[in-house]
Amino acid sequence: MTASAGVPAALAEPDVTRKELALALGVSLDTVHRLTHSGDIPYIRRGRIYRYNLAEVRAALRPQTVDSWARPSRKKLRA
Repeated sequence: MTASAGVPAALAEPDVTRKELALALGVSLDTVHRLTHSGDIPYIRRGRIYRYNLAEVRAALRPQTVDSWARPSRKKLRA
């Protein structure tokens, strides 16, 4: 879906239910429930109903890049 003039694409997309999100991501309802309550994905709560913005959820689940210039950890790994 394209954004209208001045409205970001994330806000132009309609919110989806927990079941619709599970279908879109190809995961179970239990996984969506776990990700919601662990705070890993953003949501909006309206009473007892949870709503999700699909673009924001996909952005939150996108792998984070690692800074290649960061110093390696000096901690020794346990075998």
